[in-house]
Amino acid sequence: MSDTSSGAEGSSRVLMFVGGGEDPQLRRLAEAAHARGIGIAPMITLDEGPRGVLWRLGPQGAEAMTDERGEPLKAHAAFLRQDVFRYLRTSNDMDNVDARAWRVLMEAWLAANPQVRRFNQRFFLKDSANKPFALIQAQRAGLQTPRTLLTALASELRAWARKEEVVYKPIDGGDHCRVLTVENLEMYGDGVLPRPYIFQERLVAPEIRIFRVGPKFFAFRVESPSLDYRENQDAQLTPVEPPAELLPGLTQVSDELGLNFCAADFKTRASDGALCFMEINSNPMFAGFDMACGGALCAGMLDVLMGDEPI
Repeated sequence: MSDTSSGAEGSSRVLMFVGGGEDPQLRRLAEAAHARGIGIAPMITLDEGPRGVLWRLGPQGAEAMTDERGEPLKAHAAFLRQDVFRYLRTSNDMDNVDARAWRVLMEAWLAANPQVRRFNQRFFLKDSANKPFALIQAQRAGLQTPRTLLTALASELRAWARKEEVVYKPIDGGDHCRVLTVENLEMYGDGVLPRPYIFQERLVAPEIRIFRVGPKFFAFRVESPSLDYRENQDAQLTPVEPPAELLPGLTQVSDELGLNFCAADFKTRASDGALCFMEINSNPMFAGFDMACGGALCAGMLDVLMGDEPI
């Protein structure tokens, strides 16, 4: 008998987490859920507990996914993050492979059980927002963006780097933003780099991160001596009023991407002081920002996940 719709039955006020036990984001949100009296589903992986799930797909369709006791998985809502922290600790590539496999499995179960509330439902089964296209969407939505080259041509980059400070980052994310120097390009001559990157004019402080959580926005001023505050974890985070002039464009971009939980980063253009859109993250780090605002961010997330605010 086919059954892919039992995920929320008998699961009032139960929140399922999928991710790694070393993830500060999951721990922070779980603590907030516990303080509110929200139940935690048995499938939680925060404590690296049982992973004996079984999901049988037969000719007639999918049966309910069961846990190691043979009980169907049930949850009112779910919050999923691929675990990256174990790999960061061990540098074992198989930890990344394992984490991705668990994420793919549980994404499939959630996609098959749309009654289980979750963020970014229209974005589901996608890895991440396409960073170059997000810049195009931001421009079309009326947001300012830094001057940008998407290329692997060393000669173009050398000419630009001789004129002003240029920064670069991977076109698909996964690493920090860094300063480009002419010396970086010497080994390539007038040839091409192995892969394209995002190259941009260097923006300056202040930097603003804006979280979208369902219908609400939470903004923070990010002050750091580093080019990329994530590299040295040296940022001072201060809650601020979300800049009203940025919200219509950010709403449009996140709607077009299918994101109702995300964080967008803006930084200042030195020439005119305009806040420029840098990127949008579909599964952002939030624990430090939640601590900076006294728990308001996690409270907003739980309001949406548990149905007290629109999804």
